[in-house]
Amino acid sequence: MTTNATKTTTTTAASAAASPNKPVKEFKTTLYKRELPSTCTAFNSRAGKRRLASALATGGLRSFFALMEQHATQSEPAYCGLATLIVVLNAFAVDPQQAWKQGVPWRWYQDEAMLNCCLDLEQVQEKGITLSDFSCLAICQGLSVDTRHAEDSESGSLQEFRKAVQLACVEEKEEEQGSSDEKDNDNMTPRHILVVSYNRSTLGQTGTGHFSPIAAYDGPSDSVLILDTARFKYGAHWVPLELLHQAMLPPDPATQKSRGFVILSPRPEDATHEQEQLSQHNLPISILFRFKFDVTAQKLQAQFYNQFLRQPPNSEQVNPDNCKMTASVTWEDVLRYWTDNGTNLSKIYKILEPQLKPPDAATRQLVQIILDQIQQLLSEASPDLDQLTGESSTSLQTASSSRQCANHNSKKTACRPNLSRTLALGPEQAIFLVFLSSLKAQERQGLLELAFPSNDGTKNDKNKMAREQLLASAEMLETVFGLAVSQQQQQKEKPSEIKAADTNGS
Repeated sequence: MTTNATKTTTTTAASAAASPNKPVKEFKTTLYKRELPSTCTAFNSRAGKRRLASALATGGLRSFFALMEQHATQSEPAYCGLATLIVVLNAFAVDPQQAWKQGVPWRWYQDEAMLNCCLDLEQVQEKGITLSDFSCLAICQGLSVDTRHAEDSESGSLQEFRKAVQLACVEEKEEEQGSSDEKDNDNMTPRHILVVSYNRSTLGQTGTGHFSPIAAYDGPSDSVLILDTARFKYGAHWVPLELLHQAMLPPDPATQKSRGFVILSPRPEDATHEQEQLSQHNLPISILFRFKFDVTAQKLQAQFYNQFLRQPPNSEQVNPDNCKMTASVTWEDVLRYWTDNGTNLSKIYKILEPQLKPPDAATRQLVQIILDQIQQLLSEASPDLDQLTGESSTSLQTASSSRQCANHNSKKTACRPNLSRTLALGPEQAIFLVFLSSLKAQERQGLLELAFPSNDGTKNDKNKMAREQLLASAEMLETVFGLAVSQQQQQKEKPSEIKAADTNGS
């Protein structure tokens, strides 16, 4: 295949429509794909087909069919990481709990904007994402994430990468043979999927940083199949496993760390039977809220909160090596911070917003158990929001009434939009989730054990599920807050002239 160039002096209608209010760069020369270098073997070539047949014969297609069924093309040059994650989420059959488009009833990951967490998509469009960004986005969507940097001689070594490829791509003997109770048309959702972040130039390709899912492994040739989401540039291709690991080693200019690989799985391995039956599909990690980290100002809220945690109230001493307070943060501290001492009940919604109402009865029941128990804990907390706003001036009475929107008793919807479609998560309940994320892990678990005891008989399974959901939500908040701080530190350390479209783009 040869590279074709078409001369043009105008931009396409599609590119102009994508960002109507943003100037569109004009290209005098356009390209139709690139020729793969000799280090790569095209998937649809004779040699590529032989490798596929060999991988099938040796059990190396464990995640191939699920990924190939969902393979898609990224919608922007720097969206390789986002597009890869969407392919993975659909391969895992994760239910996004929202329709993929207005006016349709189908829930599906289709648009990168549905990955509503951690990052400003306009910045991603310009700069791409880093390995830690990708991991955070995956955590927000409910996946278990094991992130490895190739420079780490223990967790990211060539040997460990081989183990990861084996885990994600190579079937166990029982899977190849199939058990007696399995039907031929059973849906085989993979247990693990491997995503790599690498430097294209090491493979002899044009460009630098890129993300791709690994769909197959062929033992005899010791090569892996890359499902490239930049299909306008390179199609799917086989590359030697060792060469791909070498391509992860050059440092990413945005982080000064090597790139690496991520092992993703849809749920914890020790999920209970009731958790398995909760929904036909997997759920995002938090069924209570979504992030609103889509503009710089909202990410700054997370950075400011971390500064607050490093500086305990009434103390001038800062612990710079620990984002947690030296003495554990109190409920009153967090409540006062996120309401500006009772004067701003909408501040918390600059960080997160209530999740869409779940479509299935089992998930709705679980959500209600969680909200009821949060409310029970809040009823025993001091001060509560009424007490706090009562300490302020009478002008706060109007602001305090917006709290009732959590119970759909108020017409004031400024604190959170789409009341009919979202959960009844009021500001005090949302702040409680942030409070949980601010506690040390042991304190967090102890508090939730009181709310969801594990020894109360028939409710044991549901209490365990509710407790684990709250713990997961708190851990996700902690991860995102930490990511916001690391991004701020990177911006201080690294000048803005880095062109991350070349760093983590197509």
